[in-house]
Amino acid sequence: MKVEKLVLGQLKTNCYFVINKNRAVVIDPAYFDKKIFEKAQEFGVNIEAILLTHGHFDHVSAVKKMQENGIKVYCTLEDGEICQNSPDKFYIQPARSFTPDVFVQDGEVLNLLDLSFKVLKTPGHTKGSCCYIVENYLFSGDTLFNSSFGRVDLFSGSLKDMKNSLKKLFKLSQNYVVLPGHGEETTLFSEKQKQEVNL
Repeated sequence: MKVEKLVLGQLKTNCYFVINKNRAVVIDPAYFDKKIFEKAQEFGVNIEAILLTHGHFDHVSAVKKMQENGIKVYCTLEDGEICQNSPDKFYIQPARSFTPDVFVQDGEVLNLLDLSFKVLKTPGHTKGSCCYIVENYLFSGDTLFNSSFGRVDLFSGSLKDMKNSLKKLFKLSQNYVVLPGHGEETTLFSEKQKQEVNL
């Protein structure tokens, strides 16, 4: 297994390819479906699924076109409202609405690419934010960043929920490589040391 990162769009969103042999899962396909498909061709992979950490426009703008190409979309039920409805009331830039194909649950393990992706619900940035763990990687979306965490002042955000979600992550016993939705990678134990004191 290997991971490739694309940084896309005006908010410099991290879009990740999780690759196993000639198969891939894309996490948070932001903005440019053409560029994502071009990268898939460059990597020599077929994209088999899309995993969303949450439904904000800067993480999902390429989803509709990719879904129209037969790629299944996985998301939490709680963030389905953002994905399926006009985002104007969510204080974010419009993106084409879509309905996820599969709604994931906390603690669920998704078997994709002959790999196990564990879902961890981490509300706070949005009500339905989640992280995905596969092997020694934790894809944290806009929940946990390097030296920071996601904003909580948008639709369905909650500082209380965010703090509880961070506590949940910091209870994990493995020092995962954290791959966030924006910015540089970090490690879970490093972030625990830096941020736990403020929770």
